[in-house]
Parts: sequence; C-alpha cells; structure tokens
Amino acid sequence: MRLAILAVVVGLAAATDDWLWPRASNDSNAIAEMLPLYPVCAQPCIETALANSPCSETRCICMDQGFRGEVRNCVKASCRIRDAMQSKNTTEHACQRPRRDKTSSFTAMSVSIAAVAYVIVAARLIFKQFFSQRRRLGVDDWLVFAGAVAGICCTVINVRGLSQHGIGKDVWTLQAETVSSFKLDFYLVALFYIIMTIVAKAAINFFYLSIFPGERTRLVLWVTAAVIISFGTASLLVSIFQCRPVSFYWKMYHPDQDLNGGSCINIHVAAFANGGINIGLNVWLIVIPLTVIRKLELHWKKKLGVTIMFLTGVFDTVVSILRLRSIVHFGNSWNPTWDQFDIAWWSVIETNVALICSSLPTMRLILVLVFPHVFSTIRNKTNSTSSSSTVPRKNGSVDKNVPRMTTMSLEIIEAQNVPRDECEDDDEVANNSDEKSSEAKDRRDSLSIGIAITK
Repeated sequence: MRLAILAVVVGLAAATDDWLWPRASNDSNAIAEMLPLYPVCAQPCIETALANSPCSETRCICMDQGFRGEVRNCVKASCRIRDAMQSKNTTEHACQRPRRDKTSSFTAMSVSIAAVAYVIVAARLIFKQFFSQRRRLGVDDWLVFAGAVAGICCTVINVRGLSQHGIGKDVWTLQAETVSSFKLDFYLVALFYIIMTIVAKAAINFFYLSIFPGERTRLVLWVTAAVIISFGTASLLVSIFQCRPVSFYWKMYHPDQDLNGGSCINIHVAAFANGGINIGLNVWLIVIPLTVIRKLELHWKKKLGVTIMFLTGVFDTVVSILRLRSIVHFGNSWNPTWDQFDIAWWSVIETNVALICSSLPTMRLILVLVFPHVFSTIRNKTNSTSSSSTVPRKNGSVDKNVPRMTTMSLEIIEAQNVPRDECEDDDEVANNSDEKSSEAKDRRDSLSIGIAITK
C-alpha cells in the first residue's frame, strides 16, 4: 500500500514537472523556436547568446545567468525600451516563469494608512479650532492641513494611477503606453512626497517655536526652519528638472520615443542624498527638545512623560531609514514597475506616519476631553496648578506690558501671560557676562517649560 502511494506521488511530481516545463522534457530549445517572435533588433542578441551558452535545452538556458546577462546588455544597447520589453516578455513566456503581482497589497496599504492619518489630522484641526483654549489654528496646524491636502492628492494617484498602471508587476508584462503612464504617476508622487515630508518637518519646527521661549533655542529653531525650507526647495527643483526635457522622464517608455531624444541625471545619487539629509533632519528635530528637557528641574516621571511625547518622531525616522534601503533599485531601472515598488511602499508609510506623529500631542488632549474619568488625575493636577498661578491685571484685564511666555503641557501647547517677576531673578544673574547670560536664558527656558508642564 505504501509503495503504491509512493508511486502515485512520484507520478504526480513527474506530471507536474512536465506541465511546468513541457519544452524541457526533450532536447528542444523553446527560446530558439520562438526566435521569430523577438523584435528584429533583439534577434542577433539571442542568437549570439544561445551560441555562447553551454546549455541546449530550455530549462538550462533559462537558469543560465551568463545567457541572461549577455542578452540583457546586448538588447539594452541595440533596442528601444519598447522592443527590450517585448524581448524580455518573450523570454519569460518561453521559460514559463510565473507572473508576479503585488498591486493589491500596495492599494490596500495606501488606503488604510492614509485613512488613519487623515482621521487623526481632522481630529487635531477640529479640536484646535473649536475645543482648545485659544480656539484657533496655529502655523503648525495650517502646515499639517497643507500636508494632508497633498497627502490626499498622493493617495488618489497611488490608487487611480500607480495601482492601475502596473506597480508591483514586471514591466515586460505591460504595454509600453501603460509603463509611460506609470512613470508619470511616479513622477508626481515623488513631488508630493517631498512636499509632505518638508511640510511635516516645518510643522514640528513651528510647534517647537510655539512652546520654547528661550532666545537661544528660538534662534536654533529659526535657523532649522531656514534649512528645512532650503532643503525642500532644492529637492523639489532637482526632482522636477531631473530630465531634459522634463517629459523625457515618463516619455522614454513611450513606443514612439527615441532614447537619444533626452537625458536624465543620476537620480540614484540624488535620491540617496535626499534620504540621508531627510533622516538627519528627523534626528535633529528630536534632539532639539531633548536638550531643553534635560535642564528641567522636574520629577523624573514628568520628565519621562515629556520625553516620550517628543520621541514619537523616532517612528518616522525608522521608516525613513527603511525607505533609504529601498533606494538601491530606484534609479535607472529597466523594470521600474517592479523595482520601484519598495520605495513607493515606504514613501507612502513615511509621509502618513509623519502626519500622525505631528498630531499625537493633540490626540492626548482629545482623549482627556472624551474620557475625562480615565485622565481625571491629569486634569486635577492641571486645575490645581493653574488656579495657584496668578497673572497681574490692570482694571480687570490682562496687563499688556507683561511679557508673553509660551507654556507647554504634556498634551498640547497654549500661550498665557506670565508675571515678569518670575523671570527677574534670572535677569539679575546675567551681570553683563556672556556665560552668566547664557545660563540665565537656560534657566528661563526651564522655568517657563517647568511651569507649563505642571499646568
């Protein structure tokens, strides 16, 4: 009985093998038999490579790396992209390789993560406008709103453009016109990626400007803002004008396009440089608040809570690093719909995670509003601290001469008037000495943030 079962298994395996490789069961050469189906420019390449290959049957030839490399180099030098795609498709059919397709996973991921990001951004904006203490949107809120608008455009292109034009598939299984449309979609998505990442960084930077009152810290933040804007502008210009003419980026795959009709820069190097600077800015935006928090005279639990809030940017940094690894196959690929899948995948995740992370501090206050009993301890501390602080007034109104100092809570940022005498001691410490003046500014930062954390 066991021998009979074994015989059946062996028979099925043999039948399956013959079905997968019907031309390899004898001494025939499927690639040679299909030679008339190859473009005229590719036929000499196939004939020469077959003559140089030590293999004589289909299966061996299809697994021969030397044959594949020789054909690839020859076809690239002799044929247009359209003919090269047809040549590769013919070889894949002869070798009976299965078609790869990851389009559905890209579509599902793009829609799901974008939905989460936009819901969080919408909640942030609604809360800031209607439920926060100031009842208005700050500069950082408007920047996040702009990033969300760009993200919606990007999501539409991902679903209606990239997914329908072959992302996650091998380029030789598609029509040349479809690949040209894919490259146009990818070109637009790359521009929206730059806009979203720069806007997210600028939003975080202006968020810091609204909570850190120290002169030195604000100077660093304004310089950082200038760097972010300059980097974003340069990245956009490089991405827009990477090819000459600009349309050559996507028209190079069009059937009627001559490859000598345009040229492109080494976008591979530009993409690596952009990714590296992007990661560096992410790390810098994490370091800035941590250097201020380190000087606060607070209980370690409160320090830990504030630190965790600012460390949410680590998630976006990790995603940026993962995206950087995917740039290996980004530039100058002859199989863009497949090779550029990973960078498109991680770019979508990075941009949406950036929007989510920039809105997490506000989400904390939303939870306090929706679940007051769960966070009653925090609210009690907030109420008791705020009631103990006094603000000088004139005739029942806030004294305009009192300097405004931004205050910070663990959940959200608000601005209030702080008495001048709370910082007078620090001003007296200066004594016209640069070193003591610097120390006074640090203490003023710590004092204002420390007051705010307990508020």
